[in-house]
Amino acid sequence: MIKTLRMFLEPVTPKHAARMFGGLRDERAYRYLEEAPPESVAELQARYELLAGQISPNGKEIWLNWMCKRRGAEYYVGYVQATVFPKRQMALVAYHIFPAFWGQQLAREAVKGMLTAITPQYELKEARAHIDTRNKPSIKVVESLGFELNGTVASVGRGSDEYLYILKLGS
Repeated sequence: MIKTLRMFLEPVTPKHAARMFGGLRDERAYRYLEEAPPESVAELQARYELLAGQISPNGKEIWLNWMCKRRGAEYYVGYVQATVFPKRQMALVAYHIFPAFWGQQLAREAVKGMLTAITPQYELKEARAHIDTRNKPSIKVVESLGFELNGTVASVGRGSDEYLYILKLGS
């Protein structure tokens, strides 16, 4: 578990599916994402089962996922994740905060807490984030953490291109 000022970041388990399902069904959060809301708790549970194993099927990636739970509360506000590429000492980060909790800087706090915890453990030199070019709030999150714009990734069948942001870590 990772502790931040306002949250506990709990490693994902299949048991989180029922508690996360309602928040993940809010379509507003998918405006800039390729994925759609989960169709059922069972579907989400199966996904969490796979993610809880923490290793990609080809064994080349480490999948780290945490459910973000408010301290002193019984509800979750979203999740944060890092796909670690050990040979490259790099992590690709992503986050999903439920719309009911937007504007509270919870994404920033969760990503910062996660990177603080995993950087020494995996000897990370770099973190990356791909952000839809239209997603101004998410751009503000990564820029506030020190990520720098590194380029644009062309759209492949999506409504918009993505920016590639990079944060240098470690020594």
